[in-house]
Amino acid sequence: MESNTTAENLYEIEDEIIDIQDDDDDQSQAPEIIPEETKNQQDVAENKKTLDEIIEELPDNFPEANSILKSDVFPLIVEMDGGMQDYYIDSLKKKFSVGKQTIKEALKAFKQEKLSETIEPGDDLPADQEEIDPEIIEKAEQLALDPKIFKKRIETVNSLGIINEKLNIGVLTLTMDSRLNPMGIKGANVLAAKNTGKPGAGKTATLMAVKQLYSKNCYHLIDNGSAKSIYNMRKDALKHKTLILNEAFSFEGNSSSDNEFTHIVRCLLSEGSVTYQYTSFDAAGNKITAYQTVSGPTPLITTSIYTAHEKQLDDRMFNIHPNTSSKQTSDVISIDADQAAGVLEITDEKEIQVWRVFHDSLEVLDVVIPFAPDIYKFLIQGGDLPVAARRAFKRVLVSIKTISLLHQKQRERDDQGRVIAAIQDYALAYQLIDGAFRESLGGGKYTDRRIKVVDRKGPILPKNLAKLEEVSGAAITSWSKNWLEKGVLIWCDDQGVGIKAKELDKMKHSGKAYLKVVGVNRLPTPFELTGDPSWVVGGELYQFYNLELDTGDDLLSAGAGDDGDLNTLDDSEMVENSGDDDGSETGVKVLNHRTNEDVKEMVRESTRRQREEFDTNDPAIQELYDEFSDILKPYVPRDMNVA
Repeated sequence: MESNTTAENLYEIEDEIIDIQDDDDDQSQAPEIIPEETKNQQDVAENKKTLDEIIEELPDNFPEANSILKSDVFPLIVEMDGGMQDYYIDSLKKKFSVGKQTIKEALKAFKQEKLSETIEPGDDLPADQEEIDPEIIEKAEQLALDPKIFKKRIETVNSLGIINEKLNIGVLTLTMDSRLNPMGIKGANVLAAKNTGKPGAGKTATLMAVKQLYSKNCYHLIDNGSAKSIYNMRKDALKHKTLILNEAFSFEGNSSSDNEFTHIVRCLLSEGSVTYQYTSFDAAGNKITAYQTVSGPTPLITTSIYTAHEKQLDDRMFNIHPNTSSKQTSDVISIDADQAAGVLEITDEKEIQVWRVFHDSLEVLDVVIPFAPDIYKFLIQGGDLPVAARRAFKRVLVSIKTISLLHQKQRERDDQGRVIAAIQDYALAYQLIDGAFRESLGGGKYTDRRIKVVDRKGPILPKNLAKLEEVSGAAITSWSKNWLEKGVLIWCDDQGVGIKAKELDKMKHSGKAYLKVVGVNRLPTPFELTGDPSWVVGGELYQFYNLELDTGDDLLSAGAGDDGDLNTLDDSEMVENSGDDDGSETGVKVLNHRTNEDVKEMVRESTRRQREEFDTNDPAIQELYDEFSDILKPYVPRDMNVA
């Protein structure tokens, strides 16, 4: 796909926010949204007002009627042929007692306004807007080959005055990039994210900084939304664009209430399009039911001061939150002070332009994930999957695909031209979404650090866990009681075999009762997925792809198995071992000199082993596909005979 970024897209750092006002008329008057497959079976024209009736009810004063004209009247008139347009222009002339030319000019202005809001990639542009600085193009091409492009993008946003917030930046850019996924078998393969926090917490500032790295070809931004703000768009106005909605007031509500705008957004996220119907007239003046479709796929990003909105929409979104700690507040104020004093080094405009050109150069491509079945096999080891796993697992796969598309110029293709996802794509996705995945499956605080520690190092004695966590034995006893009752933890022997109730007290007393994590459906770490020691803590690939998200936990390390048997260590060894996750910073510095080819070779060796071990004729894999076919079928390797 050729880049057709305009000069305006390249040189505007701040875009003008399109403010679309909600109309005051009753929601019941808005067109009915219907599924595409049933639109020809329904006719609700009798319940809708005709255009003549709408005009009749307009205020007699032309300026007062302007907003209704733009929302309810002009969108219908512009779709008509010349004869019908003249008829309604005359009707409006009589209604407002103004000249015919006044109505024509208002209609012309409406058409120009809508066209300016929906300029699409591929539209013919003035010659003076097509040229891009060759130096910027060259740097964008180099950026496309950088194996650490995801981390560098986060750092670029930080350099725009956003202190920390690395996880939030990562999730927002991941969501923006998901626009590149083509439509799937069962709908859109896009992501949605909501940054929720108190006023002044910085949620909007982070979003606006992220937005600067993308041209207008990549998103559509509004302040607030109504159903009509979507209805009046061109068919392809949101296709492969992220819808950015500042302050999601339109989504306020609860599970028992809904509104039309929320429903439209859900349709765009799930089905990838929305179809609405309205009453119109044919050339002979006969009343007809007309249809219009707004097509996606369309990711969604919004901010809000409210934690919860309409439940079905919330279930489709990553929920992130700005850092509101006192330290973060101090750091933010310090940055603002340095910026005001003119001593803060800000990313220059050319670097921002490079990112915009790079993002515009990315193609919409299919992605296959050869290791998707292996993720599933690990996932079900935690027990029966809840219904929520269906949507959560799809988000995992979409995230992997999205990161593969970001690196599309570095990834191999199959003979059908599909991008082949690599393990490093999974490693990056894992750091960004593991916590959200656990939470979506009802785990809540399965992100609890101690659960992760027990999962990684268990079976483990309570006293050794206490030493590792630097807390009292009583604290561990109190903490573990809740998780034991929920079935997340069990008592077991040193081999991980569960202890019978009648023997438990005796084994506790003798110090032979261990804690072990069970019943937690979680994603595998890159090491657990591959068995490659390069992905353990301190390994080359682990260090190279560590995003250092400041989440308070080492996301890549769980299950690495590099710490030995903690239950045989004495007190001094336990204390020394508790700091084993501190090696990431050194590793990044060491590997800064590595080229893309060096990294490719490391990854080739990693994936070679996995491909050799993947048996497409394994009956167990066949059974897993049969169980989870709805989700896994799009990712079946072409050479695997699965019905």
